[in-house]
Amino acid sequence: MCSFIFSSKEIQDLEYANLFSRRRGPDKTSILHHEGFHFIHNLLSITGSFTVQPFVENHIFCLYNGEIYNFEDFGSDYQSDGNCLIDAYDEYGPTFCNRFDGEFAILIVDFTKRIIIASTDVFGSKPLWIGKDSDENIGLGSYKSSLERSGFTEVVKSEPNTTSIFNLDSGKLVNRFINHNFNLDQYKDSFDDWDIAFENAIAKRSTASKGIFIGLSSGLDSGGIACELLNQKKPFNTYSVKAAEDIEILRQRHSTIPNAKFLEVSPQQYSEEVRFLSEKSEDFLNPSRATRPEGYRVIEDKGSIGTGIICSHAQKDGCKIYLSGQGADEIMSDYGENGVGQPFSSLKGIFPEDLSSVFPWENFFNGVQEEFIYKDEVVGGTYGIECRYPFLDKFLVQEFLNLSAKIKNSNYKSPLRNYLMKNHFPFNEGYSHKVGFRANCFS
Repeated sequence: MCSFIFSSKEIQDLEYANLFSRRRGPDKTSILHHEGFHFIHNLLSITGSFTVQPFVENHIFCLYNGEIYNFEDFGSDYQSDGNCLIDAYDEYGPTFCNRFDGEFAILIVDFTKRIIIASTDVFGSKPLWIGKDSDENIGLGSYKSSLERSGFTEVVKSEPNTTSIFNLDSGKLVNRFINHNFNLDQYKDSFDDWDIAFENAIAKRSTASKGIFIGLSSGLDSGGIACELLNQKKPFNTYSVKAAEDIEILRQRHSTIPNAKFLEVSPQQYSEEVRFLSEKSEDFLNPSRATRPEGYRVIEDKGSIGTGIICSHAQKDGCKIYLSGQGADEIMSDYGENGVGQPFSSLKGIFPEDLSSVFPWENFFNGVQEEFIYKDEVVGGTYGIECRYPFLDKFLVQEFLNLSAKIKNSNYKSPLRNYLMKNHFPFNEGYSHKVGFRANCFS
């Protein structure tokens, strides 16, 4: 969970600008100046070895946050995944990010061609903000606060699945394009390919020999992740907070997991976590919209407090990689079942025969998808935890989209339900109501 700041103007108070962003990368802050441009990178070391940024080759500078899982496709002698970025850009040009399998926010500054290239993964899982001011300066950073505190007056969030190209000298946008297109043909009547893609999505995100953890509920999403980690014999920790959960299902799950903890949360601990996140974390406010007129703020989401409590325990246990269940609801049910769903659900759990008639539904890329990804990124970032999202793996999502409408609609989150049944992993057959963490449910 690294972070970065790039600015075409001098940052007057870097400690102030970098205050929240630095928590994402607490191990080392690197600063480099070139031709009046400023590069700041905060490193979170997962392996223990420090790979400092920016990467620099032949007048090309690169800042990066995330993980490229297929980095060996671009060469076999890289010290880290980030070392492949400039080589891929050299070979494929501005569309180089199309070839990456990963979760990332990438910034390339090509001083020869005088361009800035900014790119995000399919679902924009790693935050990226773009700042401008009245003097044609440009800044890009992991957090909005970093750019605002650097004096940029107009700061907007980069769109998911998008590459933007700016003129280095004027800061003006010169091109923008989509990184990845999904195939919407619904032709598969078997879960077999989805199962394989799910195994791969977990495998690539859990290559670390230690330090992996999940927040384990009695629901399908975290259950699926836990089950597959067990199948792959990967070491991991789980943390469960007693909220509106099926306790018997949780007990059955805990009995199969060596490092499972039940967290006792008192009202005082809850209040302390609220105060900690309010003081130490980046703010994020999604403006109001028809389905959520009050808007969305991370710190006001009770789920943020539950995630924070889990991350605080995981941090003390030496865990650094959080496998989040984010995306399963948005992709596989859109928060609905059999035509009944949350007010912000477009599909209400029913997928039509012509998927192109509804794709992309609001919560696929944006809506609550954007909000809840940002929740994990902000809270995880506050604790120096790297968040990874197996349900947002683009190959896994593609396999779900290719399932026939009949098989999609056969059950609530049908491929995940089928997977748990096939693996005899405990789950509640009638559990389809999304509850989440509640402040008044203390153990």
